[in-house]
Formats: sequence, C-alpha cells, structure tokens
Amino acid sequence: MKYTVLLFLFLIVSCSDLYKSQLDKTGERLVELTLMAGTLDEDLVDSYIGDITIDSTQKFNIDELLQSFESLSIDISAIEVDSKSLEFRKKYQSGIVNAVITRLKVLNEEEISFIDECESIYQFTPNVKEYSYFDSLLVELDNHLVGDEPLPVKLASYRDKFKIKYSKIDEAFRKSVKETKRITNKFIHLPDSESVRIEYVDGAPWSAYNWYQGHYKSLIQVNTQSDVHLERVLDLAAHESYPGHHVYYSLREKMYYQDSGFVEFSIYTLFSPVSFLAEGTAVYGNDLVFPGDKKIEFIRNEITGKYNYSYQTLKEYFELLELLDKLDEVQITIARDYIDKKISIEVALEYIQKYGLESESSSYRRLDFIRRYRSYIINYTAGKKLVESNIDKKAGTNTNKKWQVYKEILENPYLPPDLVKGID
Repeated sequence: MKYTVLLFLFLIVSCSDLYKSQLDKTGERLVELTLMAGTLDEDLVDSYIGDITIDSTQKFNIDELLQSFESLSIDISAIEVDSKSLEFRKKYQSGIVNAVITRLKVLNEEEISFIDECESIYQFTPNVKEYSYFDSLLVELDNHLVGDEPLPVKLASYRDKFKIKYSKIDEAFRKSVKETKRITNKFIHLPDSESVRIEYVDGAPWSAYNWYQGHYKSLIQVNTQSDVHLERVLDLAAHESYPGHHVYYSLREKMYYQDSGFVEFSIYTLFSPVSFLAEGTAVYGNDLVFPGDKKIEFIRNEITGKYNYSYQTLKEYFELLELLDKLDEVQITIARDYIDKKISIEVALEYIQKYGLESESSSYRRLDFIRRYRSYIINYTAGKKLVESNIDKKAGTNTNKKWQVYKEILENPYLPPDLVKGID
C-alpha cells in the first residue's frame, strides 16, 4: 500500500511538472516573440525585467511574426491543465498572444474596427455613449457655473483658481506620494527594497507615466506642459505610485516572476488585457486612498494651507470635477469614430475642444494620444468602472473590505472577463 501511494503521488507531481514545463516553454516563446515585435512598435513593451535576449538590430518581418504568434496561440490552446492556477496561467498567456496579434495587424494597416480592437486586445466591450449624452452634460455643467461667457471660458477661469504654481508642483507631488504610500502600507505589504523616483518632462502625449524598472523600482515622469491643479497631484500620485501602477507591477514581479518563476510575467505588454486592469485599478486607487472628504482635508492641511481655500470652496470644486469626470468618457466616443474613419482629424479636434473642453493646443495632445494608443483610451474610464463595480459588490461601503478586494485584484493574474464574472 505504501508503494502504491508513493507511486500515485509521483504520478501527480510528474503530471504537474509536465503542465508546468509546457507552459514554461510557451511562456519563453511568448517573451521572445514579444521582444521581437517590440522592435517594430516602440510602445508595445512597456517594461521588461527578464533574462531572455534577442538581436535587437535584426529586422523582423511582421508577417512572419504574425504566423509565429498564431502558431504559439494554437500550441497554448492545446495544453491540457488540471488546476485553477494552471488554467489562469494558460488563459493569461493566450490573452497576451491574441492581443499582440491584433496590435501587429494594426501596425500592418489591416482594417480592424474600434470595438473589435477593444475585444481582441483588452477582452472588454465598452459601452460607447453617443454625443447627445455629452450634450446634456455640457448643459448641466454650464448651468453649474455662473456667468454669461461661453462654457470653456467660464470653466477655464474657474479652474485657474485651483492651479498649482510651477515652482510648487514638485513639493506637492512628493507630499502626495508620501501620503499615498503611508496609507497603502496599512493594507498592502511590499518588498522592503521598493521605491519610486520622480522626474519632470515636457512634450509627452500623457500627463504622467510609470516606467517600471524591475526589482520593485519605478521611475515616474510627470509632464509639466499639462496644467496641474490641486486634485491632479493627488490623482497622479495615487495612479502612478501607491496604490496604483507601482504597487501593481511590484506585486506581479514578486509573486509571479520572482517567487513562481513564470517567465511571461517578466514582460509587460502595454497593448494587452493586463492594461485594462492596470489602469482601472490605478484610477480607482485615488478614491481608495482619499475617500470622501479626505482629499479636501489633505489639500488644506498639506498642499495649500487651511486659509487659502475654505472647506466649502473645495467641496464645490470637487462637485464640479464629478461632472467633468462624466465627460471623460467622450474620449472613447471620439476615438471610436476617428479609428473607424467616421470623423476626420479636423472634426476630432473640434469634438475634443467642444466636449472635452480643451484648449486648441491641449486638444492636439489629446488627439496625439488617441492616434498613438488608439483603443487604449477605454482602460481609464471603463477599466475603473469594472474595478469599482467588482469592489462595490463584494465589499459594499466597508473600507477595510474594499482594500481587501482591491488587493485581491492586484495579486491575482486576473483578466477583465474574470472581473465581469464577479459582478454578473
């Protein structure tokens, strides 16, 4: 009997090793092929912390790469797994492969609709609102502000009162990062060696960016050409550092690359379903560290001083920002119509200025983002909504439980369909 049990255990271990070995091999091929594809698309590989190398001077053929990825997709699908953890790993690899295939087709100038791109890359179908919805929001926003001037003029004049002076941005941002880290540390444990570094740049199509360096280090770049308002330093700090991107990437590296040895987690492919949750959790993280009036308290206590803004003044300002947040979804509508060639560059710029209430110069930056990153735009608003819905269903209004569910999302190799199932 003892020998029978030992043989049975040996067979279980051998089978598990076989599955692991197969997924290790496909994971290595995935990393290698993605690095090759990255030579054709500078935005594809957002970060890489692994040991696999390629000849980056070699010119890779996009059609041959597509064939290699499609062959890899078939091989991954053929792997039979017998546990939930291995099933997650298999689905994760398949999701990345299919996303890169779609991105390569975009680079190859194949016709792919906006919705098809969303579904193939991010595994999510956004609810795209029409312009009539945003027209009603513009009316509501116009009524919210006093004065007879055009809405963009009224809004710009009002928001200018809450703009941070250029000389004060660094101090305000560092204070915000320190505070978001302090709060996050109460709920999420990170390796002792983790840290973030801050730099300031101009001319980028984004407001801020986290360049994950590996070994639990992040470089955060902030675009100084973008107007920085009081709430924005809090948003960016939470989004790019704690509990947002820096925490997400650090946990993934620790749990799945360093501890588990899953090679596919050594590379972060920007155009992938991972980004939907990475951006969704990062945007939601701001409300998690500064719930309710905590933003106002922190701004008055640490950023501006209590006598520069009254509580009521900031309260009214944040009520206005809630309306502006609803308008953010128009970028998805504009991106859909621009990518599907329903509107021209000129009309897209016009709509960004009208519905996004952007200046002429900032509208060009917004459109540059859409042209460069395309359907990636859904990850911010739609990603946050999915994360928020999942957390609200599981945690309700309990703050500690919200952190627990948020941590669960960060620590598991979930893809968007996993969170959709969680709320269905």
